[in-house]
Amino acid sequence: MKQAIAKVEETSGQFFIKDIDGNLIELKKGDTIYEGDIIVPSPNNNGSDTIKLLTTTSQQALIFNSYEELNF
Repeated sequence: MKQAIAKVEETSGQFFIKDIDGNLIELKKGDTIYEGDIIVPSPNNNGSDTIKLLTTTSQQALIFNSYEELNF
């Protein structure tokens, strides 16, 4: 079973999880990010769009921009 890494706290712009088959599933507040997940920003995002995650263990806030895929 995959380990939960973080939860989505907020987004500006669009971000997706890429599943094992390459399908993109849009992320929204409260969604869980698991070990092995890939977060993909929308190509329509602008430079100021971000995704804010809270880690499940320490509740530390992590904020990422919309330029690249993130592997967890």
